[in-house]
Amino acid sequence: MMITKRTAGVMVLLWAAIILCPLYGQAGNNNAVQWEIKAYDDHTIKETVTINNNETNINTSAWEKNVNGDKTILTRTVDDWAAYNTLTDKLPVKAQTKNFFLWHKTTLLVTADEAPAGSIFSQLKGMQGIRIVISMPGYISASSGNRVNEMSTVWEMDSMEALPEGEVMLQAVTFEGFLIGITGFLLGLIIIGIVYMRRMKKVEQLMEAEYSLENIELEQLQDKDKDQDDNNEESSWI
Repeated sequence: MMITKRTAGVMVLLWAAIILCPLYGQAGNNNAVQWEIKAYDDHTIKETVTINNNETNINTSAWEKNVNGDKTILTRTVDDWAAYNTLTDKLPVKAQTKNFFLWHKTTLLVTADEAPAGSIFSQLKGMQGIRIVISMPGYISASSGNRVNEMSTVWEMDSMEALPEGEVMLQAVTFEGFLIGITGFLLGLIIIGIVYMRRMKKVEQLMEAEYSLENIELEQLQDKDKDQDDNNEESSWI
């Protein structure tokens, strides 16, 4: 009987956890705004703004707008960070990129004071409960975010007015996969060529040692001396 009661108690706790955990997760992620920037290997950038308030009147021609229940979702795709810097209606950051041969380093600086009136940022920056997510196709070496892993960073803040002007939001190093592939292919060809040339040189040396004129003449002399010795032996018997 005691075992049955304990089992029933455990089952009740499990059912309570199953029911309450999703609700807790929804409450924990119930941000007024989630602003996400995701960069890809081909240098394109996808920007998504999710607003959890259908009463918010967002008018913009620079974004693709969708309404899903009480959520307003704005999306767009930009060619690269250089094109992103030229936009006025965007997350108030400026990208500084240093290009190297096989990689490039990207630094995002906050430019909140430059956000024009009427932009999405200016309309949303006062809302309470902001989540910013930035993902990069490389290693994030530095970030001011609350949660950081190798390829993405998350900022949780009361409002976007908390973004400090001039702050370095993140620094990331991205490797150029195409160039690395080409470089590896060329290095492989060079190594194969070096190995082939060395082997050919060894074969040539062996052939020279085996079939050189000096060796042929020496063999002929040795054969001649042997013939003479044989003749001398025959003469001595006679």
